Amino acid sequence: MPLCIKLLKRFALAGGSFVATGVFFAFELLFEQKVVVSTTEAVVKLEDWQMYTCVSFPEGWRETTVTETVNKTPVEILMGNYNPAFKLHFYIISVVLILTILNCLYGFGQMVKTGEKKRLKSLILQSVSSLIFLGLCILACFTAFWRDGNIQVSPLSAVLMAVFFIMLGVSVGVYAGSFLLGKKIGISVVVPAVLSSLMTGLMYVGEMILLNGHLYRFGKGFLFKGISSLVLAPVDIIIIIISGCVTAFIFGLLNRKK
Repeated sequence: MPLCIKLLKRFALAGGSFVATGVFFAFELLFEQKVVVSTTEAVVKLEDWQMYTCVSFPEGWRETTVTETVNKTPVEILMGNYNPAFKLHFYIISVVLILTILNCLYGFGQMVKTGEKKRLKSLILQSVSSLIFLGLCILACFTAFWRDGNIQVSPLSAVLMAVFFIMLGVSVGVYAGSFLLGKKIGISVVVPAVLSSLMTGLMYVGEMILLNGHLYRFGKGFLFKGISSLVLAPVDIIIIIISGCVTAFIFGLLNRKK
């Protein structure tokens, strides 16, 4: 980042973000293709092992039908036809973390350098939201939010997944809104809120790809049942809307006149 600031001046954050994202994908793709993992059955590429872990569940998992309307087991749904796009939401999470954390580092660094504190509150919010989201990512890595292999998850898993989706959207919304402070309400509040909801919706799309056209269900009844071909349940739509509303509330407060 210091090198980017020296060479790119006002475009240092954009340049640094581009370089960091490029380095991440270069190493990620290299590892996926070159690193091999020894399992009890074979030696496979990391990419294939990643897919294997997505269809492997804890011991004691019972084969049951996933819902009343889908006569398939979770493994059958997860397997589908192998498609590298199953990692879409993992890549989304990685890029969001890269961009938001770099934004914090660059923003606070510029404040120390120039003394300008216009973005201080938004950067503090960005730091808080990014750290919460990062913490949830780490928790998910070690626990998978305690999902047990069934499409219908426990109340604890449902709450954690809902918070995860919302925090992803809010982190993106705060990132965008930190650059729009002081502008008209239609820009400084609405744009971050819309981006927040769109990102949460995109995360659902990534999950849908992983689950071969299905989504985890947070409970039973109309509120949790997929809406026809839309797949999303009413509760999923509510979560997407909440993500945007939280972001709009934050920037409504930050942009109001004293």
